[in-house]
Amino acid sequence: MGGSLTGLPRVVERRVLKRYGGTKARRVGIAATVKALSVLLRKHPRAALDMAAAAALQASRAGVREMTGALRRFERPEPEARPATRARPLARREVRRFLKLLRRGQPNLPEM
Repeated sequence: MGGSLTGLPRVVERRVLKRYGGTKARRVGIAATVKALSVLLRKHPRAALDMAAAAALQASRAGVREMTGALRRFERPEPEARPATRARPLARREVRRFLKLLRRGQPNLPEM
């Protein structure tokens, strides 16, 4: 691993630096981050595994939230409560009978 800055294989280091490194200062910062991650993986694999599991859980929760939001946009709104059948209009005679029935308890209803 001779001239490697991070202790990772050169192929991996080159790919990371090429993809994420723009300026020299940014490359140095990325190299330091990769070095810290490689030390973490080598010396504390259990902690690295716990961190990776927590990150995967957080990413999956965010994905589920995003998918739920996307699906809710396509839900149909619930229709307002309506009777199962459409009622026909009452004939005059039926209206009079209905009002007469109601007047028994309430004398102030209008006449037809």
